[in-house]
Amino acid sequence: MYKSGDVQSIFNVSSETVRRWSDEFGAYLSDGANPGSGRVRMFSTSDLRVFALVSEVKNSGGTYEDVHARLQGGERGTVDIPMGQARDDLSKSAQLAMLSEQLTTITRERDEALVRMRDLEKQVIQLETKLEERAKDDAEVSSLRKRIEDLVAEVAVLKYQLQQTEHSHE
Repeated sequence: MYKSGDVQSIFNVSSETVRRWSDEFGAYLSDGANPGSGRVRMFSTSDLRVFALVSEVKNSGGTYEDVHARLQGGERGTVDIPMGQARDDLSKSAQLAMLSEQLTTITRERDEALVRMRDLEKQVIQLETKLEERAKDDAEVSSLRKRIEDLVAEVAVLKYQLQQTEHSHE
């Protein structure tokens, strides 16, 4: 895998040109060539062969339309990748960039998960509090029902006693 700086060195182009080529010929490139906002572009050897064709056509005065036509026909360019230590450096550099991006992604996902976990913990506490309040309300309602039953029974006893008293006075 190669990063944008590697592509710039291999084809002697600017970072803007690498970006423009990645956008223009994205249909012929790997997903790493256009990973989305804020992510590091990573290019495969196959991507370099696409850029090699772009470079060849552009250097010979051709247009992007010419490049598209040749790419659609399955044509790719030949890449002169530096050999020996320079290639090892490109590979190590690209691997380091990929690992760094992966670490950043994992760290961000971990942080997002921690925030979500804290939110869920707060929701659990809120629900437990509501449940406790509801349980208190239920206990109070149950107590009031018992008190009402007791009062109704007491009223019934008093009515009976009153009736007995009225019958005895007649």
